[in-house]
Amino acid sequence: MDEDARRAAIQRLADAGAAGIGERVAALGAVATTLSQRTDWGPGARADADSAAALAHKLAGSGGTFGFPHVSRVAASLEAVLSGLAQAESPIGDALAQVGRLAAALQSALARGPSGSRFALSDSEAAPTQGHGVCVVAPSDRLDPLAELVAGLGFAVVPVAMEQSAVLPAQAAAVVVDAAKRVDMVRIDPLLGRGPTILIADRVDLDVRLAATRSGIDVVMPRPIDTAELADWLNSFVGSSSEAPYSVLIVDDDELMARAYATALERAGMLVSVTTNPALAPGMIGAQFPDLVLMDVQMPGISGIELAQVIRQSRRYLSLPIVFLSAERDADRQLLARRSGGDDFITKPVDFERLVRLVRLRAERARALRSAMEHDSLTGLLNHGRFKDKLQLELERCRRTGSEISLALIDLDLFKVVNDTYGHLAGDRVIRGLARTLRGRLRKIDLVGRYGGEEFGAILLDTQPAAAFSAIDQVRRAFGQQLFEDNGRPFRVTFSAGIASSRRHGEINELIAAADAMLYEAKRAGRDAVFVDGGLA
Repeated sequence: MDEDARRAAIQRLADAGAAGIGERVAALGAVATTLSQRTDWGPGARADADSAAALAHKLAGSGGTFGFPHVSRVAASLEAVLSGLAQAESPIGDALAQVGRLAAALQSALARGPSGSRFALSDSEAAPTQGHGVCVVAPSDRLDPLAELVAGLGFAVVPVAMEQSAVLPAQAAAVVVDAAKRVDMVRIDPLLGRGPTILIADRVDLDVRLAATRSGIDVVMPRPIDTAELADWLNSFVGSSSEAPYSVLIVDDDELMARAYATALERAGMLVSVTTNPALAPGMIGAQFPDLVLMDVQMPGISGIELAQVIRQSRRYLSLPIVFLSAERDADRQLLARRSGGDDFITKPVDFERLVRLVRLRAERARALRSAMEHDSLTGLLNHGRFKDKLQLELERCRRTGSEISLALIDLDLFKVVNDTYGHLAGDRVIRGLARTLRGRLRKIDLVGRYGGEEFGAILLDTQPAAAFSAIDQVRRAFGQQLFEDNGRPFRVTFSAGIASSRRHGEINELIAAADAMLYEAKRAGRDAVFVDGGLA
C-alpha cells in the first residue's frame, strides 16, 4: 500500500471512529438513563450496571482518540459510578441520580463537537527508509585500506574520501568514519544522520567519546582496529537494517480501537495481527512469535493482566514485550499490570505518535536482546540452542505443508592443527571466515548456525538433497580457496559436510543423526567432501 492509500485509509478510519463515538454515546446514554430510573435492585440490575460500565470503559478510551476528549472524561466518571453500582447490594446515596446526570452530560459533551483528534501521524512516524551498503569515509590516504578491510568482512562498501563528503548517499546501512589523528567534530557532524555511525580515531579518550555521544555517533573505536569488534558492530547494524519489519499482535475486545492501533502501526511499516478474543492470543503468539504484544487491560472473560500471566508461564516468552493499553488511571492498578508481566503502560486516549515511538523502541530493544541471546558472539550466527529450535519449527512446518528441508552439518577439517600451528586467534579468524562464506553463498531464507566449536549447521528451506548438495559443495569450493594468514604465514582450510532430508527423516533427532553420519563418512573418505544421506539419485 502506497502512502496516499495509507492516508486515505487513516481518514476513513478517523471518520468511522467519529461516527462510532456518536453511536456509543447513544447506546450508553440509553442504558444509563434506564438504569437510573430503576426502582428495584438485585442481580439483574447489578448485571446491567456491569454491562453499562463496560460500555463506558470503551467510550472513555475511544472518545479522545477520535477528537472528543470531553466525552472521554464524562465516560470515565460514569464508568467509576457504574462499576461501584455493579458491586453494591443496594444503590448508595444518590448514585442512580448521578448516573442520570452523567448520561445527560454525555449528550452535552458530544454536542460540543470534535476538538482535534489524536488519530493523526506526522511524516516522521511513517515507515523509515533504509540505505544499502556500508559507507566508508576517510582521508584519501587512508580510504583504500579501510574500505578493503570492511569489504573483506563481507559487506558491500561505498567508499567516499573525506574531501568529497558532499557526494555521500542520504541513507546507508552503516557509516564508518576515520577521523585520523585529530577528531574534528565540526568536520564530522555533516556526515552524520545517514545511518548508524562508527567513528575510528587514532586517539580515543573520554573527551572524544563524550563529543561523539553528543553528536549522536553510535560507536567509537581506537586504532589499531579490532577487526572482530568492527565485524560484530557492522553485523548488528547491517543485519537490523535488512531485517523483516517489526511484528505486533494487538489484543483488544474493542474492534474499532484495535483497527485504529493497527492502522497507525502499519503506516509506520510494522506487520500487525489483531484479535478481539483474548482466548486466541496464546495460540497466535505461538504461531507467529511477534516482536511485541499490545493489549487492553480490561477485557471480558480474560483480563489483560490474567493474559499476561498466562503468557509469562512459558520461559520462551519471558522476554516478549507486553505493552498495556487502558483508560485505567489508578496507579496501584497500573503497578499490578507491570508486576503481572507488563513492560509498559499507555493510558487512553492514546496519542498515536507516542504509541508508534514506544512500540518501535520496545520492539527494537527486544530484538537486540533476543539476538544477543540467540546468536553466537564470535560469528553472529544462530547459537546451538536456537538453531535446533529453528530446525524443530521447520520440521513442524514441513508436516503441515508437505514441504521438504535439507539439513547440512559442516565441520572444519584438521582444525586442531590450525589452532596448534597458528594459534587460537587465527582459528577464530577461520571460524568467522566460514561463517561469512556460508552467509554470503547461501540464500537469505536459509538458516545458518554455529552448532558447536568448529561445527556449523545449515537448514536449506524447500530444498531437495541434490540441490542442497550443489549449494553446500559450492560453499566448500569457495571456502577452500580463501587464503588466511598469520604473521606472514599463509594457509588454507577445508571442511567436510553431511546432508540429510526431512523426507527421509521427519523427526529432529533422526535427521541430525543422519546428517552427522554422512559427515563422518565424508571425514573417513579423506575430508574436503560433501556426502548425502541416500545418495544423489
